[in-house]
Formats: sequence, C-alpha cells, structure tokens
Amino acid sequence: MTIGDVLAVFLALVLTSMAWIATLTVFPLLFPNYVQNAESTLKNRPRASFVIGLLTLTFTGFALVIIWGKALPILRVFAFAAGAYEVFMIAGGCAAICSAAAERLAGQWPNSSIHTSRLRTAALLTAAGWVPVAGWFLAIPFAAATAFGASLLSMFARKPLTDELVITPAFRESLP
Repeated sequence: MTIGDVLAVFLALVLTSMAWIATLTVFPLLFPNYVQNAESTLKNRPRASFVIGLLTLTFTGFALVIIWGKALPILRVFAFAAGAYEVFMIAGGCAAICSAAAERLAGQWPNSSIHTSRLRTAALLTAAGWVPVAGWFLAIPFAAATAFGASLLSMFARKPLTDELVITPAFRESLP
C-alpha cells in the first residue's frame, strides 16, 4: 500500500462525509413534512423506533443480500430498488435526528439560523461516525436503526384530526 492509496482512501472518506453533511442539511428543505413526521415519531417513541428499525433492517438486509446473490436479474433490480428506498428512509430519519439535535444545540450558537445550526450539527454527527470502533460499530448502526425505525413508524402513524378550518387557495373559501 503506497501513500497514494492512503491519500485516495482519505480523500474518499472526506468527500463522502461532505456529501453526507450536505444530505442531512438539505433533506429537511426538500422534504419538510417527511422529516417533521419522522422527528415527532423519534421524539415520542425513541425505543420503538430503534427496535423496529433494527429488526426491519436486519431481516430485510438478509433478504436483499440473498435475493441479490441467487435470484434472476429482474429480482436483482427489485432488490436494488428496495435497498435504495431503505437508504432514502435512513437519510430521512438521520435528517430528523439532525433536526432534533440542532434544536437542542441551537442555544450554543445564539446568532445563527436554524440552517446553520443544522449544518453544524450534521458536521458533529458525521465526525462522531469517524471515531474508530465506537463510531463505526456503535454510533452509525444505532443511528441508522433508529432513523429507519422513525421513518417507518412515521409512515404508518395515524394523524390526529384537527378542528382547524382548511382554506383552499383556488376558491378562497373555508371548509369544515
């Protein structure tokens, strides 16, 4: 292994970390309702989010690996699409974790906006994943399982009925 190989791996890690920080920062701007629902699920049911996320990721991960290795090419496409959707759900849940942490850490940076707070929190969470052993084998799997569980539970959560009036923008009339 040469110094060029080491620098290539380090550069790949830095660029991947920068992309992950950008993902955690931009995801709430692109999908605000999705992140808000996952964040409320994460705050209200943290243990259930972790347990359901861990169990679902374990079983679907094994199933996708088996399908990917032994199945017909059309089933491999299905396995790839299902895996990509799981990664999307993990990214949404991690953005919810980042938003919840950014709200708590916003007091540390008094003159910053919520977006700057999210950016700094995303950088801190990404740096926590760089720590050998504790980050690789504890923080990242715990965050991924919790994020996936929060996303999954928020998809199936029932929304409480409200008594607010809905105003349609097309007709400017209120509906009960």
